Formats: sequence, structure tokens, C-alpha cells
Amino acid sequence: MKPRKVVDVDGHIMEPSDLWERNLEPQFRDRAFRIRKDPDGREYMEIEGKRSRVMSGGGLASFGGLDPSMKGAWEQNTKPGGLDYEEGVPAGARDMEARLRWMDEQGIDIALLYPSLCLGWQNECDDPDLAAAYCRVYNDWLTDLCRPYSDRIVPIAHVSLLRVEDGVTEVRRAAGLGAKGVYLFSVPANGIPYGDRYYDSFWAECQDMGLPVGIHVSNTPRHSGHELYQGGFGQNSWFFNLMYNPDCQIAFTSFFQGAVFERFPRLSVGVVETGCGWIAHWIYLMDAKYRMMGRKSTEMKLLPSEYFDRQGWISGETDEKSFPFMAQLVGAHKLMWGSDYPHEEGHGEPLGEFKETIASLSQEDQAKILGENALGIYALG
Repeated sequence: MKPRKVVDVDGHIMEPSDLWERNLEPQFRDRAFRIRKDPDGREYMEIEGKRSRVMSGGGLASFGGLDPSMKGAWEQNTKPGGLDYEEGVPAGARDMEARLRWMDEQGIDIALLYPSLCLGWQNECDDPDLAAAYCRVYNDWLTDLCRPYSDRIVPIAHVSLLRVEDGVTEVRRAAGLGAKGVYLFSVPANGIPYGDRYYDSFWAECQDMGLPVGIHVSNTPRHSGHELYQGGFGQNSWFFNLMYNPDCQIAFTSFFQGAVFERFPRLSVGVVETGCGWIAHWIYLMDAKYRMMGRKSTEMKLLPSEYFDRQGWISGETDEKSFPFMAQLVGAHKLMWGSDYPHEEGHGEPLGEFKETIASLSQEDQAKILGENALGIYALG
């Protein structure tokens, strides 16, 4: 029997801090996405020429915090004198030969790569031309980085939908460069819900090209509950980090409310790095509310659970004890997993931990979750 592959659907890279200063078109370079320091010596991101409201107060080195040398990175690097971002980059976050060595040590065959710095600018850039330029620079760099290892390291395209036609152009271009999926920011940059017909040309493009859309946790000043607690990395960070998850859940739900899955029956959309334990309850709740009032307030023709079973999926964390129960309730064919390497909240020994988590499932279900589902959804062969 052909050996079964293991696919990590939530890996990350750490972009060079000067990537945009070097590669943006000249007309945008004075507003490059870049790292600066405040008077206390703590790093912050500058976006569109302005200090970020979220990615400030130090802590950027913590994107590499899973590396053993960076233990306690978040706490130490939000203090003056903490490590700079570039000092916190482990080899496997940028050197793909080193990444492959780590993957081999862990038993991972294929990894999908999402950004780090780029998780945090979309709700702080109002210029659609600049936003599109930021994405071009990132996608050029990432696809070039991954190309020699394309059988094992898979780039996920970063697009801006601030102006939807730019998203269509960029996703088509990035796919031509080798991207196999789309990273969708959790809070729409223009305030228009993803279920709105405004985005239909983009979903049509993703559907036609067979590119899955992954709603990934993102840093945003407009997070759920932002009116209750302000601040980002250095202030109210416990609450701030928790609110990543409902942002993604809301974005995902808007696809159902707007009947996107009805209009685009081959579009694949999932949620990444938000855990999987919530999904069974949420599907049950969506069905219950649809039966009660949904037929009058949405253009969905099927139950939300039917759309989810046809087109949705969820990626969970390796230590989630709820994984086996979610497999029973929504089906093992709907589940995947991610390491979140090298981020501080990630998993240093992911596969061993995850195999223990799902050990109670059948070998067939384990194989689906470990890699077979991802191979099919992302057409990885």
C-alpha cells in the first residue's frame, strides 16, 4: 500500500524585516511596511507610514518563540532591551533547507506556509493601491522561496480584498507563481462582510482555479470586543489574543449568511488556527437558527451543515482533546491539523503530540486527519 502522507496545514515563515523597503515599487517605497523602534527601544510595525495600533510595544521576535533559544519570548521581548525581530528568527522560519530538516525530524511530509508579519497590516492600510503592492512583494518572495521545494513546501497566497478586483488579479498571478491556496484576513478590510456579493468575482476565481480559502487568525485593532479593551501586543494581550478566534468564526459564518456556498458550490473554505472544538456546536446552532428564521433572512437553500459537509473544513491544534469528538460529530473528513511552527504558541513536537490526541480514532480516520484530507482539498497529489 502506498505510504500515507502527513500534511501540516498551518506552518509559518518569518518575512525579512526590510522586504518591502527593498522590493516595493518606487512610488510606494516611502510608505513601506517596516519595523521601527519607539524611544524605549521597543519595536513596532509601521504601516502606510503610520505606527501600528496593534503590532507595537515590542514582542515581534516572539513570532520565532517556539525555538528553544527563545523560551519565554513574548514576556521578555515586550520589555525595553528585548530581542529584535531579526534576532528571533530561527533557521527553519526562513531557510527552507533547515525547514525540511525540522519536518523530517518531526515526520511531516508537506507543510503549507502562512505569514508572520503579514498577519497584521490589513486593517491598518486604507490605500488599495498600496495594499495590493504589499501583497505582490510578499507573494513574489514566498513563492520564490518555496519553488525549489514545491513537492514539500507549499506557499499560501496573501491577497487584499480592500478593492475586490485587485484580489482577483493577485490571486490569479500568485497561483501562476505556485501558490496553492489563499490566506483570508479574518476581519474584512473594507467593512463589507465576506458573504456580500461584492466579493463574488473573487470567490468565482478561487473556485475556478481550485484554490482553497483559509480564514486564519489575524492581528487587528478591530477585533471582536475591541470596544471593551484597547491595545495590541503589549496591552491587554490576553484578551486580545483570545479574540482572534471569534473574528474567524464570524468571518466563516458570513459565508453562510450570504449564501456564498449556494452560488459557488465548488468553493472550499475553512478556518485555520482557531481550534476545532467549537465547530460541532456552531454547526448545530446554525442549523437550529436556520430552521427557526433563516429561510426568511438568507438565500441559503440547504442547511448550513449540508454546505459545511460539502465545502467547509476546520484545522485544529495538536493538543486539542476535543479532536476525537469532533471527528464523531462532524466527520473525520472535515478535519486537519497545524503545527503553527515557529510561533510561540505553536507546537515544538507536533506530530507525536497529535498522534496521542487522536489515538482513539480508527487508523482510517487518523490518516484522513493527518494528511489525506489536505492532499485532496489542496490538490497536492
